[in-house]
Amino acid sequence: MDFDPLPFAIATLIDRIGRLTQADCFTGSLRPVQWSALRWLGYNSAAKRTVGSLSEFFGISHSSASRTVAVLARKGLVSVDAERTKDRTRPIALTPMGWDALSEDPLQRLAYVIAVLPAQEKVALHNILTSLLNHMTGSANGNNNGRPKKNS
Repeated sequence: MDFDPLPFAIATLIDRIGRLTQADCFTGSLRPVQWSALRWLGYNSAAKRTVGSLSEFFGISHSSASRTVAVLARKGLVSVDAERTKDRTRPIALTPMGWDALSEDPLQRLAYVIAVLPAQEKVALHNILTSLLNHMTGSANGNNNGRPKKNS
């Protein structure tokens, strides 16, 4: 099989954009994973804002998600309901401080760059990246557990 350099060049560009974005997320007192969790909690419905849903979405252990939420709570960015719901979950909500932090989200830098693209390019980029993510996580094959597939 001949080596096609274009897919590798594209993968390298995506990696570079990701690394630049991650570097931007080492701001203030938050780390990139904490920004990701704060972002996810801020933009999902109240029913999804649980440690279990966060863990499933990011493909991480329940204990890792729980530790991240605990750090965000200690920093005053989220509150965790002391009362468990019928399904034994504890809802999580952003505090006013959390919403303020989210308004300074470092990911906005990348969003602004994308925002100036022509509408057709934004739609095409969204579709392509969604397809790539679905293939990387197995969603394209009906496996939607959110964990990357290895050796595929």
